[in-house]
Amino acid sequence: MTEGSWRTYLSKMGPSWIAGAIAAGPATMASVITAGATFGYTLLWVVILSAILGATAQYLAMRLGLLTESGIVSVVEQHLGEGWAWVLVIDTVLAAGLAQLVIMKGVADISATVTGSDARIWGVTWAIILALGLAGHGYRFIELLAKFLVIAVVIAFFASLFFVPIDASGVAAGLIPQIPAGVDGALVAAGILGGAVHITLITMHSYTMHSKGWTSREYGLATFDVGTSMLIVFGIYSFAIFIVAAGVLHSPTVAAAELSAVAAAQALGPLVGTNAKWLFLLGLWGAAVSTLGGNTIVPPYLIADKLGWRTEVSDIRYRVLLAVVALLSGQARSSEDPFFRYWCLCWRSVLSEHHLPSSSYCIFSIARRSRNRTRRSQISAGLFSLQSLLFSPLTSSAPECLETSLNLYPCSSQSSLRCSESSPSL
Repeated sequence: MTEGSWRTYLSKMGPSWIAGAIAAGPATMASVITAGATFGYTLLWVVILSAILGATAQYLAMRLGLLTESGIVSVVEQHLGEGWAWVLVIDTVLAAGLAQLVIMKGVADISATVTGSDARIWGVTWAIILALGLAGHGYRFIELLAKFLVIAVVIAFFASLFFVPIDASGVAAGLIPQIPAGVDGALVAAGILGGAVHITLITMHSYTMHSKGWTSREYGLATFDVGTSMLIVFGIYSFAIFIVAAGVLHSPTVAAAELSAVAAAQALGPLVGTNAKWLFLLGLWGAAVSTLGGNTIVPPYLIADKLGWRTEVSDIRYRVLLAVVALLSGQARSSEDPFFRYWCLCWRSVLSEHHLPSSSYCIFSIARRSRNRTRRSQISAGLFSLQSLLFSPLTSSAPECLETSLNLYPCSSQSSLRCSESSPSL
């Protein structure tokens, strides 16, 4: 690749960065922090593996989108029929909608922690900012937001490494695959992996590439986009957070099972100084905002595709849908209301029962029926199908810890491992 090609690729990349913004969110951070604070450096190999598998899944989703040059809902309807297309839409919209409420509450609470202002005001403020930005500029707004915030977040977390002690021998030992504490350790590892591979990232990718105007001619650029965002940037994000947690928070003086992402940032202050605390807290703030922005566009993409609307702000129906989803997420701060919590728990039950089979079946079938029948494409489709089936259980179990997630991802001592397992897809 020539120097000119590098510059062109760097200036034009974007769609996979939106997926990376969702993956690099507070929930993934909570799982990685739980792993590091509970088991030290032992699960470092899982953190690295999560970046590799996340990039692989996104690469295969990218291939599928470029081969069909259609949104995944349209492809499902073409190959499996309208009924399964509606199943995929409803399934993904419910999952993304529930995540939107939890993420918005997290963003509002983090904003309140950083600024000292009322979280309810922040919830409404962020909803209005999202509505205006998305309805006014659509994909372009969210791409620029994702690029800026993800890069800023990674720099913040990477810089925090210079303020914490790192045990080189512990890091080396963590590269050797092993699962501590039996089933409990396996659940924590599954939570880390689930943060990088889940249904929202897979379904949205065909739409973001379409919004960017990419076709099969941009195959090399799309591959570069996946590699830089999910493999390198997301990998550095997860690695830096894990190393900080393992090096500082894995201590008898820290109650690892009770740590949330915000609590972890605040715990760094008395242990390693205020610089590390504020870098970590600002990084968390940026990660939460970037995740919120990326997740907001998922329901409008799928609904618009199913109804035959253009997924561009030039279509007034799609523009209104973007604004409505953004503004509705501002209601997340009412999660203290008993009726709201009851409604969310009912939603959780629906997702728990139906999310795994419907999503897995659709993705599995479409991957097998890819138009390109070369041997290489069949192998890629098979790998995509296998990954979808293997990792869907991680995301389908996500709603099991909704009640704790509504409290900004804190894991109680009784449910820390279950919450760690489920939090990535929220």
